[in-house]
This record gives sequence, structure tokens and C-alpha cells, in this order.
Amino acid sequence: MTGFYENYDGDTAFTSWTPYNFTGNGSTVAFTLGSNPDSENNTQVYIDGVYQQKDGYSVAGAVLTFSVAPPNLSTIEVMVNTAMALGATSSDLVSYTPAGTGAVNTNVQDKLRESVSVKDFGAVGDGVTDDTAAIQAAIDTGKDVFFPEGNYLAAGLTVNNNQQSFTGVGGNTKITKNANGTIISGSGDDLYFGGLDFRGYASNFTGDNISLTGNRITFSDNCGSSDAQGRALKSTGGPIRIYGGHNTWATTATGATDYDIEIGVSGTATLYHYITGVKTGHANGGILFVDCGSQTVVGCQVGKLNISKGTGPSGTNGGNVIGNRIIGDVTVGLPSATFSSNTLGANLAFLLGTSQCRFDASNIFGGTVTNAGNANNLIVRETSVGGTNTLSFGTSAASADLSISPTSVYTQWKFGGSVVVPNNTSVLGCMNAAGNDRFSVGYVSSGDDMTLGANTGAGNFTTVAAGTGGLYMSVGAASRFQATESQFRPVADNAYSLGNASQRFSVVYAGTGTINTSDAREKTFLTIEDAETSAALEIKANLRKFKFNDAIESKGDGARIHFGASAQQVGEILTSHGLTPEDYAFYCYDEWEERQDKEGNVELEAGNRYGIRYEELLSFIIAAL
Repeated sequence: MTGFYENYDGDTAFTSWTPYNFTGNGSTVAFTLGSNPDSENNTQVYIDGVYQQKDGYSVAGAVLTFSVAPPNLSTIEVMVNTAMALGATSSDLVSYTPAGTGAVNTNVQDKLRESVSVKDFGAVGDGVTDDTAAIQAAIDTGKDVFFPEGNYLAAGLTVNNNQQSFTGVGGNTKITKNANGTIISGSGDDLYFGGLDFRGYASNFTGDNISLTGNRITFSDNCGSSDAQGRALKSTGGPIRIYGGHNTWATTATGATDYDIEIGVSGTATLYHYITGVKTGHANGGILFVDCGSQTVVGCQVGKLNISKGTGPSGTNGGNVIGNRIIGDVTVGLPSATFSSNTLGANLAFLLGTSQCRFDASNIFGGTVTNAGNANNLIVRETSVGGTNTLSFGTSAASADLSISPTSVYTQWKFGGSVVVPNNTSVLGCMNAAGNDRFSVGYVSSGDDMTLGANTGAGNFTTVAAGTGGLYMSVGAASRFQATESQFRPVADNAYSLGNASQRFSVVYAGTGTINTSDAREKTFLTIEDAETSAALEIKANLRKFKFNDAIESKGDGARIHFGASAQQVGEILTSHGLTPEDYAFYCYDEWEERQDKEGNVELEAGNRYGIRYEELLSFIIAAL
């Protein structure tokens, strides 16, 4: 409802009445409106349709408070009057219709309030004004917070909300510390920081820049943290994910125990941290992991790296260090650390008690390796520029030939590369603790015949030997196929396919045809419908002569002629007769997703293919004749 009036300046304006509806419960006296009426004079209130005198309620901000609670189940209508200049309107009066089928209408005010800007709360971002209170007010809304371009002075911010994001304009939005302590800390989970540059000004203010205890925290889109007198980032939750950009993560401290980034806490295993593309400040900075596990550091340029063991709870391990330039020392105190394709500028130490760590020849390295007496860390490196790769399980620099002297016949050795033995020698296994009952696991003869299993083999073939129970092929620790003296068969009846839609056999040769299930005890017979008969006759009329395109491409005019149907046309004919193609076993459609190898290379493109089961289709046609 609107009306026009002329104000004191002689300008024409209009009033807009906005209704807000509530239901009384007999006890509640305060009700929050969707807009601020400023005073009781800009309201009209009705309870069960009866107008209420203004001395029966008061207005403070957007809250209307009754002196007596409205009765239980009473209908309360509050009309709020808003006056605006002619041609103006309020955002809550402007509708907003999202794009897309099924989208729900709202208004511009509600849409804009889905997230907040720090400037909505008075932040200035001029590098002079203390914006702490304004930023904290924005955080406390629990909504996603946006920082427009600027330099915001703040300290002691806390974020304990979950699933909240904080974004700026990458490289152009700074949050600069202006007091001792952290810039931001908190316990919120599932937080996202993007496009923000945290600055500590460490010559003036102590403490970490960022200190978080929550889980699943992400930094991306050119986030950075520098000039910290403490840590640029300290996190005791997990996992932390940092996707680097042009900004740096750096502390100005240069002591032996100083790090730019510290992740984890002694006594609690936090797993699956991921850091990529990060640049830290200097050789005495870098990254410290404490009791972490399965973390990955890839493509970074960092100072020192310390994979530290605290109390070492279950699940902690050294993780993967791949393709980094590490300027300072590397220290490993946890098992199963893997180093590949890194450039190291200083020394590498595997502390006492580490196990199954691997440092392979893809690393570029000129320092000293200290292995602290560990007998099962595999170290492969070049002994000199242009020299040969050398394996070592020793106590110090990897400069001796490989010598394996396991203390038990059950000791396990794991290699990242090939194990090579000369022809006419075997890789042997033993069947008892004494090690004197042996059999050949693998053997290559002087004629390059390869045998797998106990037999020595003969001729140019591979032998996989098995006992009288046959040979089993297993996938994922479960048996799938079995070869016996007279058959090759699936382990489970009617469970596995021979090939699939994207990986087909070209030809199947057999002495006789396939036998398909046709036992009446396993079937329920149905009446053939008139529509099915009509469709079958139309399909028969559309059987065609054709050649396969790939045969034409490879054989040209020599490509052979086939007779059959188009699966797509069969589907269209069925549909035209009111039938659903997918209900019939002779009509097939398959699709598959892209498949990659372990290096991320595409082995198989995503695709789809239509098909026909001709024995089923021909039976369908014959039934109509």
C-alpha cells in the first residue's frame, strides 16, 4: 500500500506500507521486524484484526515489544510505513528472480545480505584507521565476508563460525597487524581464505599472524602472510590446504627453531595436509610438520623442512615431498617419508627410528645424507655429477654399494625402481623360517624365456604355475576368474563381463556358439502386445546393409559388408509405438567416464556407445511374423 505526500521542502514523496506477520504464544512480547520503523508512529498493529493503541507497545530499532504478550495462537500483523523520495525505493521492495528452472523469488535486500562486506560495518581500509571492530562485526554475522581493495589495520580478530569464507581482491587487499598478538585466530571448521595478504609488521608487533585450531581450512587465490615475528601461519587442526600464488608466507625470525608455517601438534595425528606452489621467506624459515600424516608438499620453494615426531600417535607418517626447491636442511623424524624430483640445497637427515623412507635418484642434491643407523630406509642418489646411482641402507652418506643383510628371513624390502638379476638366475622365495625350502618366484633363461612360478619353463612362453585347484586371478584381494585343467571361468556365476562397451574384443573365435540361459524354470513369460508386434515389423522393414566406418578407414573398398540395424533408429521406432527402449534387452546404451593412469595421463577418453543384442532383436522380429 502506498500514498503520496509533500514534505517540508516542497518535494513530492511516497509512503510504502510493509506488512510483517507473527503468531502469538501467550508469553513472547518482543518481535523482530524485517525493517526499522524508527518509532511507533510509523507502525500500525493489529491483533486478530483489532487495531492496537500505540501506548500498548514500543519500538526500538527493528524490535517491537508489547507491554502484554499477545494471546496464544493470536494473529499479529505489523504494518511499517517507509517514506522515500519520489522515484526512490527500498531494496526489500524490489523483487529478485534468479535464473534457472525452479528458482525461488526473493528480494534484492535478502539477496545482498547472503554475504557481507567489511565496509558494510564501517571498515575504511585506508592503512590509517583501526578497522578491527568493523571487521569483527562482519565476521560475527556468520556470513561470508568480502574485503574490497584496501589496507585494513586490525589485530585480535577471532573466527569461531563454521563454513565461513573470507575473500579479497588478490594482491590488492591487505590486512595489516596494528597490535601485539595475532591478526586472526579461532576454532572454526571449513573456513576459506582467498585473495588476502596478511602483514605482520614484525619490527613493531609480536605474535603469529594467523593461528587456527579448526579443521579443513583452505587458503587460495594468492593468499599470503608475511612480516610475522612469530609464525606466518600456525594450525593445529587438519587438514590444511594452501594453494600458493604470488604472495609469500614468511617470518622475519631467523633462529634454528623458527619456521614460516607450522602445522600440527604433538600427540594428535592430523592428516592429509596439502601445500602447493608456496614460497616461504628464507633458508631459516620454511615448514614444520608436527605429528602429521599423509601430507603432500609439491611445487614449493621453501627454507628448511622439518617432518617432526612429537609423541607419534597412530597414523603419523612422513608423507610426500615432490618437485620442491628446498634451500635449507631437511629433517625427517617420521616413517614412510617419500622424496621425489626435489632440488635440495643443504643436508638431509633421517633421524633414528625412521623406517621405510625413500629418497630416490630423481632428486637433485649435493649435500650429506645422514641415516642414523636405520636399516630400512632406501636412499638412491648420484655419487657425483654425471656419476652412477647408488643404493644405500647405511648409517651415513649414501656412497657405498648396496648391501642387504636382513636380520630375519621375513624382513620386507621395498624398491621404487627395478630389481635386476642376470639371466639364468632367479628371484627366490622360501617356504619356511630356516630359509632352506626355496622355490623360484621369477626366472629368465639365457634364451629370454620367462617363468613365473615353480616350473623352469621351456620355449618362448611365460608359465604361471598353479596347483590342482587351478589358477585364480584376483582384483582388490577378491578372486574374479579361475583357470582349471579344462576351463577358464568366472568365480561367481553370471557376475562378470568379457570386455565392456569402451573396451571390446574385435573377434571371438569358438568351436560352437554361446549357450544362453533358456530354462523355463528361470523365466516368467509375458503376452506380446500389439504395439510390440507393430514395432517389430517396422524394425524388420528398416534392417539395412552397411560397412563399419573403422573398417572402411583401415581397409578401404575391402571393408566387408554387414546387415543389421541402427540402435538409435530401433529406439526411435519403439518410442513412436509408445514403448520404452530401455525396457528391452536387445536395446543397449553404455557410457563411461575418463580414465587416467597414476601419473594423470588420459588412458581412455570419456564417451558413450549404442548397441544391439541381435539374438534378442531377431527373436523380437520373428515373434511378429
